[in-house]
Amino acid sequence: MSNRTFITDAKKKYQVIQSPVFCSCLNRNIHVTSSGFMHLLRKGNGKPRNVAEIQHKTRLIPLIVPVIRNATDASYEKRSVRKNSKKNAPLVQAEYWGLEANVGKNSIKVRVIIRRIGDGQAHLWSIM
Repeated sequence: MSNRTFITDAKKKYQVIQSPVFCSCLNRNIHVTSSGFMHLLRKGNGKPRNVAEIQHKTRLIPLIVPVIRNATDASYEKRSVRKNSKKNAPLVQAEYWGLEANVGKNSIKVRVIIRRIGDGQAHLWSIM
Protein backbone atom coordinates (compact mmCIF):
# COMPACT_ATOMS: atom_id res chain seq x y z
CA MET A 1 0.00 0.00 0.00
CA SER A 2 1.40 3.39 -0.93
CA ASN A 3 1.88 6.17 1.63
CA ARG A 4 -0.82 8.28 0.01
CA THR A 5 -3.34 5.40 0.19
CA PHE A 6 -2.38 4.69 3.78
CA ILE A 7 -2.92 8.32 4.78
CA THR A 8 -6.23 8.50 2.86
CA ASP A 9 -7.51 5.40 4.69
CA ALA A 10 -6.36 6.83 8.03
CA LYS A 11 -8.14 10.10 7.30
CA LYS A 12 -11.39 8.22 6.59
CA LYS A 13 -11.10 6.41 9.94
CA TYR A 14 -10.38 9.71 11.70
CA GLN A 15 -13.34 11.50 10.11
CA VAL A 16 -15.74 8.78 11.31
CA ILE A 17 -15.09 9.72 14.95
CA GLN A 18 -18.14 11.46 16.40
CA SER A 19 -16.92 14.72 17.93
CA PRO A 20 -17.03 15.76 20.72
CA VAL A 21 -16.16 12.78 22.93
CA PHE A 22 -16.92 13.16 26.63
CA CYS A 23 -13.99 12.45 28.94
CA SER A 24 -15.17 11.65 32.47
CA CYS A 25 -11.60 11.88 33.78
CA LEU A 26 -11.37 15.56 32.75
CA ASN A 27 -15.14 16.14 33.04
CA ARG A 28 -15.28 17.89 29.65
CA ASN A 29 -15.88 17.28 25.98
CA ILE A 30 -12.87 16.62 23.78
CA HIS A 31 -13.18 17.78 20.19
CA VAL A 32 -11.61 15.73 17.42
CA THR A 33 -10.40 18.28 14.88
CA SER A 34 -8.35 18.43 11.70
CA SER A 35 -5.43 19.97 13.62
CA GLY A 36 -5.14 16.71 15.58
CA PHE A 37 -4.96 14.69 12.37
CA MET A 38 -2.36 17.03 10.90
CA HIS A 39 -0.27 16.61 14.05
CA LEU A 40 -0.27 12.84 13.45
CA LEU A 41 1.35 13.54 10.07
CA ARG A 42 3.61 16.47 10.99
CA LYS A 43 5.71 17.47 13.97
CA GLY A 44 4.98 20.57 16.04
CA ASN A 45 7.39 22.61 13.91
CA GLY A 46 5.48 21.69 10.72
CA LYS A 47 8.05 19.25 9.36
CA PRO A 48 6.72 15.87 8.17
CA ARG A 49 7.10 12.84 10.43
CA ASN A 50 8.89 9.81 9.02
CA VAL A 51 6.74 7.15 7.36
CA ALA A 52 7.12 4.57 10.16
CA GLU A 53 6.00 7.09 12.78
CA ILE A 54 2.99 8.15 10.69
CA GLN A 55 1.98 4.52 10.17
CA HIS A 56 2.31 3.77 13.89
CA LYS A 57 0.24 6.79 14.95
CA THR A 58 -2.47 6.32 12.32
CA ARG A 59 -2.88 2.62 13.19
CA LEU A 60 -3.91 3.77 16.67
CA ILE A 61 -6.77 6.00 15.40
CA PRO A 62 -9.51 3.42 16.22
CA LEU A 63 -8.34 3.48 19.87
CA ILE A 64 -8.73 7.26 20.35
CA VAL A 65 -12.33 7.16 21.60
CA PRO A 66 -11.84 4.18 23.97
CA VAL A 67 -8.82 5.88 25.57
CA ILE A 68 -10.66 9.17 26.06
CA ARG A 69 -13.70 7.39 27.53
CA ASN A 70 -11.84 4.87 29.71
CA ALA A 71 -8.94 6.93 31.10
CA THR A 72 -9.03 7.18 34.87
CA ASP A 73 -6.09 9.52 35.45
CA ALA A 74 -4.53 12.42 33.59
CA SER A 75 -1.14 14.11 33.69
CA TYR A 76 -1.18 17.90 33.23
CA GLU A 77 1.26 20.44 31.84
CA LYS A 78 0.95 24.13 31.05
CA ARG A 79 3.38 25.92 28.73
CA SER A 80 3.73 28.76 26.28
CA VAL A 81 3.42 27.96 22.60
CA ARG A 82 3.31 29.99 19.40
CA LYS A 83 -0.19 30.93 18.31
CA ASN A 84 0.62 29.60 14.83
CA SER A 85 3.63 28.18 13.00
CA LYS A 86 5.09 31.54 11.96
CA LYS A 87 8.43 32.48 13.57
CA ASN A 88 7.32 35.78 15.07
CA ALA A 89 3.85 34.65 16.13
CA PRO A 90 2.92 35.70 19.67
CA LEU A 91 3.17 33.21 22.53
CA VAL A 92 -0.02 31.99 24.19
CA GLN A 93 -0.65 29.70 27.15
CA ALA A 94 -1.53 26.11 26.26
CA GLU A 95 -2.67 23.30 28.53
CA TYR A 96 -1.88 19.67 27.79
CA TRP A 97 -3.36 16.55 29.37
CA GLY A 98 -2.01 13.04 28.88
CA LEU A 99 -4.63 10.28 29.18
CA GLU A 100 -3.65 6.61 29.37
CA ALA A 101 -5.76 3.48 29.21
CA ASN A 102 -5.36 -0.19 28.37
CA VAL A 103 -7.55 -0.73 25.30
CA GLY A 104 -7.96 -2.90 22.22
CA LYS A 105 -8.10 -6.64 21.66
CA ASN A 106 -4.65 -7.17 23.19
CA SER A 107 -5.19 -4.64 25.99
CA ILE A 108 -2.27 -2.39 25.07
CA LYS A 109 -1.45 0.81 26.91
CA VAL A 110 -2.22 3.79 24.68
CA ARG A 111 -1.64 7.45 25.51
CA VAL A 112 -3.72 10.30 24.07
CA ILE A 113 -2.65 13.93 24.35
CA ILE A 114 -5.33 16.59 24.71
CA ARG A 115 -4.51 20.27 24.13
CA ARG A 116 -6.30 23.52 24.88
CA ILE A 117 -4.95 26.88 23.73
CA GLY A 118 -5.96 29.84 25.88
CA ASP A 119 -9.68 29.72 26.64
CA GLY A 120 -10.46 27.61 23.57
CA GLN A 121 -11.92 24.15 23.44
CA ALA A 122 -9.99 21.04 24.45
CA HIS A 123 -9.07 19.01 21.38
CA LEU A 124 -7.23 15.83 20.50
CA TRP A 125 -3.57 16.54 19.80
CA SER A 126 -1.76 13.21 19.54
CA ILE A 127 -1.82 9.49 20.19
CA MET A 128 1.02 7.13 20.98
